Amino acid sequence: MKKFVSLILIAVTLFSLSACSQASEGTYPKIGKYLYEDDIYPRLSLEENKEFTIVHVSTYERITEGTYNVEKNILTLTADDGSVYVFKVKKETLEFDADSSSAFGKTLERENEILDGDKFLLVRNTKQ
Repeated sequence: MKKFVSLILIAVTLFSLSACSQASEGTYPKIGKYLYEDDIYPRLSLEENKEFTIVHVSTYERITEGTYNVEKNILTLTADDGSVYVFKVKKETLEFDADSSSAFGKTLERENEILDGDKFLLVRNTKQ
């Protein structure tokens, strides 16, 4: 009887531990770097401390920084200048929602213009 109870306790413990690890793996958006569709820039980084950085061009002439919040499948970036950028989270993809966002203005000629529905793809998960 003692062996049976011990086996049940071991099974329950293993099951609860595996459930916890699966829940953390399924959390989105992932902390890490996201690239704009198939291009290198702009680059969006999400940090564990709820801060973000967007590097718009390779020369780092234009950088946007601020904090972010996630509710359900919506990622909201609030820049230090008060601009707000909203993305729909679809696993490892962030889809820009222009209707809910400040203009993602193109200020330098070599910048990509970010339009409604454009995607940022996770390229490096910094928390593994």
